[in-house]
Amino acid sequence: MHGVGTQFAKHVDEKLGGGVLVYVAEQCTPDPEFPTVSSPNPEEKGALTLAISKAESLDIPLVVANDPDADRFSAAVKVNGKWRQLTGNEIGFLFADYIISSIPKEKLDKVYLLDSTVSSQMIGSMAKKLGFHFQDTLTGFKWIGNKAIDLEKEGYTVPFAYEEAIGFMFSVAHDKDGISALSVFLQMYQSWLKQGKTAIDVLEDGFKKYGYFKECNGYYIVPDLDTTPKVFNETIRKYAASGDAYPKKIGQFDVASWRDLTIGFDSTTSDNKPLLPVDSSSQMITCKLTLAGNDNEFVRFTARGSGTEPKLKVYIEASAETEQRATDLGKQVWDLLRDEWFNPESNKMIERV
Repeated sequence: MHGVGTQFAKHVDEKLGGGVLVYVAEQCTPDPEFPTVSSPNPEEKGALTLAISKAESLDIPLVVANDPDADRFSAAVKVNGKWRQLTGNEIGFLFADYIISSIPKEKLDKVYLLDSTVSSQMIGSMAKKLGFHFQDTLTGFKWIGNKAIDLEKEGYTVPFAYEEAIGFMFSVAHDKDGISALSVFLQMYQSWLKQGKTAIDVLEDGFKKYGYFKECNGYYIVPDLDTTPKVFNETIRKYAASGDAYPKKIGQFDVASWRDLTIGFDSTTSDNKPLLPVDSSSQMITCKLTLAGNDNEFVRFTARGSGTEPKLKVYIEASAETEQRATDLGKQVWDLLRDEWFNPESNKMIERV
């Protein structure tokens, strides 16, 4: 998209037999002004409008895109007459399902898949049922890539890892790479066609096997940068004033696990020390919530200060037995945290969800 990826995409096209891809000419050459989009990030609303319009005119049911430096990848599919842009977590699951299905079952005990702590836990549910290993890392591919290198030194293979912000890593490099993602996605899409399936069919099959996982991600714009540590220290960590290690309840939810990578606490480890790196200069808390008497539902969220923008980011994912219930739980927790923790009006923050 107004960047460097086209020539490499054409190589992928040739490897797949040629004529697989149709290009949006207006977006195929580098242009730092990005004249056809308000943002060249294919994850942003409206970024794929031109490509979808061309696909419509040619009756093509798939749109794929890279960002200008071609390290991120996105896709939109047309199903039953309607276009749906896949989220980073949905594409991540589709890749994971495709990669794991190609590995013999007897070799899965030496396989790790990775994602970041703000990405979906659906791969973790897959790992428990299928027998491979899963681990999350801090956000950013320096963490994901280095963890993959460490695991490979221990004799494991790491064929896939991802981050929900449409970054995908395969074994060709220890970093996100939109061109390899493009290549794998096209091969995966062709395999679905042979099976008479769509991307949505594969997602639904996965939800039925591993549970419905729905995200409710958003952020608060923070005009005053001192607001973020104030919210974390004075509101979120107010449990410490009572001598508690972490809160046992948030609203009607029970706190099943609590990890604070700012102060260095993890309720799930034997010594309460986090396995992930601690950084006292940044704010980051991850929590798992459950409801009493219901073992089939949970909500996991991460709240963190952005290291690059004046934002307080909140990533929420709910798991339940139906899509609607998971969607409702995620929104319920967003509203709960907004009212009990973030208080955008009194803290002069702008809510975006």
